[in-house]
Amino acid sequence: MAFEITFTLQDAYARRTTRRYANDRTLLADASTDVTAMIGYLEALSNCAVVKVVIGAPTTYATSPAAGANVDAGATIHVRLDNGKLYPLHIPAVDTTIINADGSMDIADAIVTNFTGAFGSGAHWTVSEGNTVDAVESGELDR
Repeated sequence: MAFEITFTLQDAYARRTTRRYANDRTLLADASTDVTAMIGYLEALSNCAVVKVVIGAPTTYATSPAAGANVDAGATIHVRLDNGKLYPLHIPAVDTTIINADGSMDIADAIVTNFTGAFGSGAHWTVSEGNTVDAVESGELDR
């Protein structure tokens, strides 16, 4: 197994950029050691600071898209987070069976509630900066 490692660098103006590199280690501990060294290399080479690192193990799934699926034809679900802020969940190639005639999304449909519920309090997924979804406000097709 190899790892994909994403380094987030931040400049003096709090602007961020990312760099992704592959690491051929098979053990997470070894990849973590390499990450520590790479942070040193990046910070020596750049004036930016490494502020976050994500170590991922890519997994390929053997599924097929629905006929006519188009990532450009998406939708947005607007949710209210546990901190009170609105947050857009963008969905590529949205299933048109949950879209109403006026372009709005049927937010009561089980497809929507199952997805947004995965980000709810007590669930195992978060959005933004670790926030959970308190409520689904609306949804519509993207332009």
